[in-house]
Amino acid sequence: MRQIEDYWKNWSALMYQSVIWGVPFDGPIPKLFVNEGVGPLADHLANPLGWTVMSDRLIKYLWPLINDCVQLLPAPLYERSGKMIPGYQIVNVIKVIDCVDREKSPKHLDRYGAFSMPTEACIDPSRTGGA
Repeated sequence: MRQIEDYWKNWSALMYQSVIWGVPFDGPIPKLFVNEGVGPLADHLANPLGWTVMSDRLIKYLWPLINDCVQLLPAPLYERSGKMIPGYQIVNVIKVIDCVDREKSPKHLDRYGAFSMPTEACIDPSRTGGA
């Protein structure tokens, strides 16, 4: 899969967190450069920023499931030559449901001591809001 490379060096941690923590985002988005010569672009692009970058085609397919849960932001994708690559957006999840039963789920902590989502998490149906 092609990877996005971010060359913006004055990157702010606050900007990064506001995109990944379920908060609407209105900050600047740096140019994202795509590695060339490794085949066609995928519908979901992995990247070192941890952002969810999806093709318009994938967003259209998922839209009935995600329309009230996400904020779509323009994804300024570029080839190294400077040519813009259309048809991609950053998908910022803004609706987060805290439905993990932490008492029944195995305890997994990340390197900062925060609860980390284990693959075998127990969901508390009373906290899903019907999702």
